Amino acid sequence: QCQARATMIHSALARAAVRRVCNARRRDALGFAHISALASCRANATSATETTKTDPEALSAEMVTYARRAWRSGDRATAAGVLEHGADLITRAVEGQAALALAAHAAKARTKLAWAAMQSDSGELAHAHRTTVEACASVDKSGHEFVSDAVVAHVAAAINAARCHRSNAISTAPDPEGTFATPWDVLALEDHLEDAASAALLAECVGSHGKDLGDTETGPGLERCHSVSLDTKYKDVPQHADAVALRIAMLGGRCAAASALGDADAACDAACDIHTQLEHNEWASEKGWTLVKQSTARGPHGAAVASALKFAAHWTTLRGAGCVGVDDDKYALASRTYDRALAVAKTVAESTEHSAATAALCADEIVADVCLAKAQLALRVAVAAFEDKRGDHDFDYLALAETAAAAAVTAAESLGCPNGNHPRVGLAIAASADVYVAKAVLAAKGKGGVGDGA
Repeated sequence: QCQARATMIHSALARAAVRRVCNARRRDALGFAHISALASCRANATSATETTKTDPEALSAEMVTYARRAWRSGDRATAAGVLEHGADLITRAVEGQAALALAAHAAKARTKLAWAAMQSDSGELAHAHRTTVEACASVDKSGHEFVSDAVVAHVAAAINAARCHRSNAISTAPDPEGTFATPWDVLALEDHLEDAASAALLAECVGSHGKDLGDTETGPGLERCHSVSLDTKYKDVPQHADAVALRIAMLGGRCAAASALGDADAACDAACDIHTQLEHNEWASEKGWTLVKQSTARGPHGAAVASALKFAAHWTTLRGAGCVGVDDDKYALASRTYDRALAVAKTVAESTEHSAATAALCADEIVADVCLAKAQLALRVAVAAFEDKRGDHDFDYLALAETAAAAAVTAAESLGCPNGNHPRVGLAIAASADVYVAKAVLAAKGKGGVGDGA
């Protein structure tokens, strides 16, 4: 009987191995087919004129945009195949063009980060971590001209490392292919965060495209951070919108990594630092905030900034907003930060800039997350207001919650999933159900009608 069971187990393992090989071959075939088409187009364009040069940033954006469409339509095998081999195509495309070496490194890093985002979304944390580390290795070779890419890559690597450390995905064994053993520790995670901080600091002296700003572009100073390790680095000096955006992205990496590790105090400190930057009297103005938002739409750091704002609002909510005995100031801060996160995410998702292609892919999910969070926050405040008997304004909160929940369902459904619905769809529908339960309870207590949506 034991032998029969062992035979059955071995047969199941063999079938699984064959299935994995077949899936990998299909993915590679689809990816190579599209990459070959891209390479053919590039070759024809190059042969048309001797002066034509390959643009590695445009090539990366083209692949990421194509993969994004395939991924959102549910064809994840094609999307994965394109991005998995995208860096190799960029390397071949710039052969013999030394002047494009730095741009090629940055383009390869963006392609790898898009590939890592898809791996992470599929639950392949160990693979996603390895890919982000490779992206960091590429972007570190690109020099000061692509400092924004350095911040984004190291933030992504830190967040993925924290998630892996929490789930023990790579702490006890090498990756499945046996080629990249990575026993993990928190010190390596801190290295990525420090590298991101160093790149953000560099952006305070040079523009995101390597141009020394000097006194030609001035703005308000960056506020000092609460984090002890950063206090000695950042000074209250004139800054530009790109530097503020990158500082927020870097702090968002600290907040997200601490959240993944369950370190609430560190996450809250980073969230407070984010609020401190945004509440500066210049950047808090409509004009100042518009400059920061425009910065996110034209560079690779847009999704990182939107994610940072999302996490800052999360921790404001967790630490008091929407509790019984509504704290109007904390609710207002959380709500305003969610609104800003949503505005940035939507702006980035619609951006057509080559440098923002990977950020646009990541921004799709942030839109759904923020809409869901806005619905949950408004519902908490509505319930708390009703329990405190603070009048009829709870119906405004419920209306806001209902609208945000509907937007969350729409955004989640647009993410695509091979088997029909993305997991975020279920969360958004549950939030909508919570809203209608609250409306039904209030209606039963004579506080209004349920509405047609119920």
